[in-house]
Amino acid sequence: HFVGEVAIHEVMFLKGNFDVGYQLPECAWGKGIATAACKVVTELGFNVLGAHKLTADCYGGNIGSRRVLEKSGFTIEGTHTKYYKLDTGDFDD
Repeated sequence: HFVGEVAIHEVMFLKGNFDVGYQLPECAWGKGIATAACKVVTELGFNVLGAHKLTADCYGGNIGSRRVLEKSGFTIEGTHTKYYKLDTGDFDD
């Protein structure tokens, strides 16, 4: 049964910098799955890949995703405004 995906990839031209991402279907929300997966790739990034810095982002209003990142050791360093273009032509943070 598919419960989502998690990934870590090196940021182009920035040796030692990696980006972390995850997506889960709504049926998997609130079960600790994203947090567990994010913690695994965070450990992998620093302890196996030798990362200098890991980054991740989420919609400003996505409190669940923000909590996943906080529980995985990430801190807010900044925010984007009008970052994601929606199908309607509007933007979201």
